[in-house]
Formats: sequence, C-alpha cells, structure tokens
Amino acid sequence: MKRLAIILSTAAALTLIGCDKPDTAIDVAVDEKIPPTFSFSGPWWAIDFEVIELGKVDPTPENQYSSDQKTIWKIALQTGMRIKVWPKVTYGVIPEGFSQLIPSNGKPPPLVEGKRYAAQALDTSKAGGAIYFVIRNGTLTSAPEASLLKDVTH
Repeated sequence: MKRLAIILSTAAALTLIGCDKPDTAIDVAVDEKIPPTFSFSGPWWAIDFEVIELGKVDPTPENQYSSDQKTIWKIALQTGMRIKVWPKVTYGVIPEGFSQLIPSNGKPPPLVEGKRYAAQALDTSKAGGAIYFVIRNGTLTSAPEASLLKDVTH
C-alpha cells in the first residue's frame, strides 16, 4: 500500500509539473523602410519565414489562411533555431544559413503599394508569429491583425 501511495504521489507531481504550458511565442516586428526589415523575438523555435500577399478575404482566428492569398517569398533554415537568435531579415535578401524556397530562383516580386501583406516566422508544425503590413503613399504601415488594414483598396 505504501508503494502505491509513492507511485500515485510521483504521478501527481509529474502531472502538476507537466501543467506548465511552455511559452510558444514568436514575435515578428517590421521597420518602416522599403524594402522592410523584419526582426524577431520570443523563446520559441522557428524554421521558416515567409511573406504572404493577402487577398480580399481576411484571415480569421478560425481560418488563418484565406483562399485568395499567396506566398511570394519564403526562406528556411535546414534545422530550427530559437527565434531570438535569428538575424534581422530584409525582404528579398537571403541571410547566411537560410535557403530560398519561394520563388525557386531569382528575386521575389516587388511589394506593391496598396496590397496587404503578412510576414510570419513558423515552427515545424506551422505555428508561429506574424505581422501584417501595407505600403501607402510610399510609407510602410504595420498592424498586429490584417483586419486593422481594411481601409486599403486591393
């Protein structure tokens, strides 16, 4: 009986320890320059970085990907790395240690005034952090959600 009590106590302690949810945050920030430079922070690991041209249908929490969006630039590490040690990434410039996946060769398309974009860093399960941005009158404006950029014509 004493042995069972020890086993149950150990199991309960391990369960409580396992209840601490790991911090999986990946934060992406962007400067106001064109082409933009992205910086990263947070404790989580990431492997991919992509810039997506958003379409007319806004992503929602239930459906993060609208049907009319497309990835215009994607770079990746061979193996993941903690996001807080990633280098700053300028759109179209491949940092050392990364390879370009999209487009398969050449430079990505130029960013177009008035179109909305998302830039995101992703882990191997495709979870991650994102920043949304648009270029208006030659100035980059960013927001934490695509819906905040709604007044932009597509």
